[in-house]
Amino acid sequence: MKYLSYHEPMGIALTVVSPMGAVLSLSTVSIFLYHRETPVIKASNFDLSCLLLFSLFLCFLCPLTFIGRPTVWTCMLRHTAFGVTFALCMSCVLGKTIVVVMAFKVTLPGSIVSGKFGPAQQRQIVCSCTLVQVYAFCGGD
Repeated sequence: MKYLSYHEPMGIALTVVSPMGAVLSLSTVSIFLYHRETPVIKASNFDLSCLLLFSLFLCFLCPLTFIGRPTVWTCMLRHTAFGVTFALCMSCVLGKTIVVVMAFKVTLPGSIVSGKFGPAQQRQIVCSCTLVQVYAFCGGD
């Protein structure tokens, strides 16, 4: 059986680059938390931005599960963890995109969508899209 080892060039590269990306994501979250009262951070949708950065942190750590001799548990963990964290990341991007689209729709004359897409609806979109992926990996066929 062939598997990716920590001693191969690709394994070494993943072992170096993956934690660097995770540290960059966490440092960006800490900067967001430190400056959370500034208008720029408030305008950038603080909740979804932090959730997106956290999911990127988890996505950066997922390749580390692909290094080393596979076992039954690591095989289940690696595919499920990456699928769910990637779905969470894409759900956050979808939520942020919908906010931008709604912001442009509100400026149209006669628009009735103002106030229809608040933080609660954004969280619902992220949760529902991520739960679909969790269901697909953990029990749905």
